[in-house]
Amino acid sequence: MLKLLKTRHNNEWITYANGRRVYADTIKTPYYNQNGELIGVLGITRDITDRYHIEQENRIFKIMSDNAVEGKAIADLEGNIVYANKFWAEIHGFTQEELVGKHLSVFHSPQQLEEVGGPAELFKLGYFEPRDIGICILMELSFPCS
Repeated sequence: MLKLLKTRHNNEWITYANGRRVYADTIKTPYYNQNGELIGVLGITRDITDRYHIEQENRIFKIMSDNAVEGKAIADLEGNIVYANKFWAEIHGFTQEELVGKHLSVFHSPQQLEEVGGPAELFKLGYFEPRDIGICILMELSFPCS
């Protein structure tokens, strides 16, 4: 950094004198005096170890979910799809990218959506009870919904 005489921003593992290791977001920049002479380095370091571990867990989950041989999808509280794995997308005749942003009403009748309970169930129980409500898509065929 000093050889290049410019600011450097990176993430790195740091081991402290007491042996503690942290993953850090670090900014280092040359520090000059009033005459423009280089007199040192100014550095700011932020411990992002927890964030690093969460991101690693999310990557593992995404790899597992993306490659699962069963359909998985996640919708927000308004019913818009925010994630669908490849299997779920393919069985519904879409790509993953095409599904993101679509509303669940594309796949379910109003009656089915009402049966699920929507956000009210989530707030009451803290989760959705799993159930098979079927799908209604593609040329308005019904299987197994009515």
